[in-house]
Amino acid sequence: MDATSTDYSGFKKRNGKIIFFHGWNDAALSANATIEHYNGILKTDKDAQSFARLFLLPGVLHCGGGPGCDRVDWVSLIIDWVEQSKAPDQIIASKQVGEKVATRAVFAYPKE
Repeated sequence: MDATSTDYSGFKKRNGKIIFFHGWNDAALSANATIEHYNGILKTDKDAQSFARLFLLPGVLHCGGGPGCDRVDWVSLIIDWVEQSKAPDQIIASKQVGEKVATRAVFAYPKE
């Protein structure tokens, strides 16, 4: 809650990769705060998208749940980014609804 520094230069120097995600229906924490933090990273480092991405999940509560598609294989996305240099510009989120699986494409912020 008090992570306010947007200087990720040390993380970048170590060739780190980070994916932030936030559910738009999160009642505990505002997605706007996460957007503000991410925008701060972009202002601090114009090349920030080389190591940081943000995905905003429609209809998703805090860390999952809610009516939105909340299942994403974040680990595979990071592995592909680190090991194959495939930065995630778009993800496919899913949700099991009875016998059916709903899917939704979600683009890296600021794309919609």
